[in-house]
Amino acid sequence: MIFGQYEYMTIDINKLIVFPQVRKVKNAKMDEITNSIEDKGLINPLDVAKLNYEELKNYIDFLNQIWKKDIDINSYQPLDGYYYVVIAGHTRLESLKQIAKKKEVEVQSAVKLHNVKTSEEILAIQLDENIYMGTRIEERAIAIIETYRLGIINNKWQDKTEFLQKNQDKFSRNILNDALVFADLPSEVQEYVFSNNIPFAVGVELGRISPLIEEYEVNINQANEFLTENIKMHYAVLLMRLQKAKSIKRGLSIISNHSRGLKDHFRCEDDLQQEVINWWQKGEGAEHQGEIYRRELEKEYNNTVQGLTSMPFDYFVKLFNLDANLTGKDHSEEVQAIKKLHSQYGKKIYNKENS
Repeated sequence: MIFGQYEYMTIDINKLIVFPQVRKVKNAKMDEITNSIEDKGLINPLDVAKLNYEELKNYIDFLNQIWKKDIDINSYQPLDGYYYVVIAGHTRLESLKQIAKKKEVEVQSAVKLHNVKTSEEILAIQLDENIYMGTRIEERAIAIIETYRLGIINNKWQDKTEFLQKNQDKFSRNILNDALVFADLPSEVQEYVFSNNIPFAVGVELGRISPLIEEYEVNINQANEFLTENIKMHYAVLLMRLQKAKSIKRGLSIISNHSRGLKDHFRCEDDLQQEVINWWQKGEGAEHQGEIYRRELEKEYNNTVQGLTSMPFDYFVKLFNLDANLTGKDHSEEVQAIKKLHSQYGKKIYNKENS
């Protein structure tokens, strides 16, 4: 038995096909890989599938179905009657393209041809690539998701449980579970995560609450013809909040709080009220609640004070005086500064005692 025997060929890198799936994230080691190829050459050739028209069409149909794309086979030109599709080595190919652009030369590459004909065989190679090459966790998730969905289409397994049983020797149960949870998200949300807008770990937790988000919107928007759009908007708002998070921990906290709020929507109002009462009656609860309220009040107060400067001068002074009476804060400097600005621009100044 001989291992590692493959057919090799040399091909113009511009003739290689890379599909616009969700592999949009720049590999963190891109520059390092590019420098290595410039210095030492391409040590590991690209892995390529040599497909005829029908084989390529079947693979494109599969990708369009699971990722909701509109890849057109007619946008690709054959070479000697075959199509050469990159199935592993996308970062190396991008590095070669950067080198070609930098040096303004045409670049050819040696590629390793795989005797594959079906989507299932292509995905099997991609899964093996993830096992042996230690690729990014997002790339691994893509391969797992595609393999799972193709198996459903081909009746290879009926559900996630069966898929886990048949693939537990390739990846840990946690890795498989995370990928499958993530697969529950709309494809647009998956692509948003894969594009490095939020960490994959946060995307996985978002996938865990996806059934709750949809259940909530169905409950809120019963018989609403815009239900699908509302669900997408719900995700969009949450994603924008997550994108502002400074850490994975903060992102997970946002999702946890959001999940709790959605669950409260389905709970009995009396239960919620009693829970709040019980929590408040505990010394720690009352103290903690007071701290939270104080921070929120200060935030609201500061925002309100900042907003006063856009009001007419007379209202501005009245409100500052009212605030001084309530809080004891001295706003004389702010009042004088605004009065000076109004005077400079010839505006009428509201001038009363204690103004």
